[in-house]
Amino acid sequence: MRHEGAHNFTRNMHVAPDSNRSLPDAEGEVDFATSFDANGNLLQLVRGHVMGWDA
Repeated sequence: MRHEGAHNFTRNMHVAPDSNRSLPDAEGEVDFATSFDANGNLLQLVRGHVMGWDA
């Protein structure tokens, strides 16, 4: 993913082979099974920033 503007930004992402879920590139393996809840909601934006869903 690349943003070009006043402050350029690039992030490499891993996309799951069987869905449209993606996670930022990280050292080691990415774990799609534990990174999303049963409804497909992302559980953490980045390591340490937990998200909660109420709907």
